[in-house]
Amino acid sequence: MGFVLGALAIIIFIFFAISANKYILPLIPGVILLFLAFAYSYLFYFILKYFLIWIIPVVIIVFKLNSNKTTSSKIIKCTGIIILGCLLEVGVWKLFLDKDVYPIQFDQEIKEVALLRDDLRLTLSQDGINLMLDELKDVEVKKDFMEKCSSDGYQAEHYWYEMNIVFADKQTKEIIIYPRNDEPDLMAIRDNDDDYTYYQAKDSEADLGGDWINNRIENALKNKVKNDYDSSLKQLKQSIQNNGSQFTFTVPSGLPEDTKIKIIGLPDEKNSVVYFLDENNDNESWVANKTYTFDVSSYQSYRFLYVEVKINDETFGLKNLFEMLPENMKSENPQERFHDAGI
Repeated sequence: MGFVLGALAIIIFIFFAISANKYILPLIPGVILLFLAFAYSYLFYFILKYFLIWIIPVVIIVFKLNSNKTTSSKIIKCTGIIILGCLLEVGVWKLFLDKDVYPIQFDQEIKEVALLRDDLRLTLSQDGINLMLDELKDVEVKKDFMEKCSSDGYQAEHYWYEMNIVFADKQTKEIIIYPRNDEPDLMAIRDNDDDYTYYQAKDSEADLGGDWINNRIENALKNKVKNDYDSSLKQLKQSIQNNGSQFTFTVPSGLPEDTKIKIIGLPDEKNSVVYFLDENNDNESWVANKTYTFDVSSYQSYRFLYVEVKINDETFGLKNLFEMLPENMKSENPQERFHDAGI
């Protein structure tokens, strides 16, 4: 309906222009439309798609061919032709040029999926594939979400995320996502060994699925580290004891040398956090099977106090020490900062 009303407005505008001066004033609507089109990219797309290419020539031709007809007859003919033309154009566009694009929606049985980020590779289990199909429903790529583009913008990009799919019939699909901070994300898609098809999100807020891939890889890395050191982390957690404000724990064997054991607290008396035994993290001097002691009585009360462990750049919330504090050392305004890793 919008383009029909727009067409009628243009017809009326041009009609009055022709009535006033058939040589000069008919140029005014075209000039205005061109100015608006190049000033506003979305308006340019809309006008170019529905009006600018053919409406003005149609109006001029109709008025020339019907110069001996009444004004109302000319307007009726122009209106009918333009409405018919708009409907025809929309139909052709829908059939041949403007099909919805679903590059990450799959209607075939999937045999294997691998997610990649730089040199990291994660092969999904069947449960992971099912989860992928369920979660990616929210990031299906449609015509109003992204548009095809040339490969020019891809040359300088370092791709971060990739998804390789193998279907049950051995057909393959490769999806490469190029996330960009303040610009629309880019995506390249290749079916089997065909050439890549390139897309660009229509705005910088659109998520083409890169965040989903990155989160899956991050979770897989975290779970791998957690599983590899699960026994040692459990021993460390179980060794944490306290007597009032004094805490002890024993560092188990089996942890990497660069493991960081962070004891973090926020006293009521300060506006910044405090760390205990942090020199051992700075010097990487934790000794296996050695018992360490620290006392938190230098401050009267704490809003939070907990232990977290960092291994291979993955951080795990180990134990909430706030719950172990004497009641008089617990702040009346506690803060929930501890995230339990479930170890």
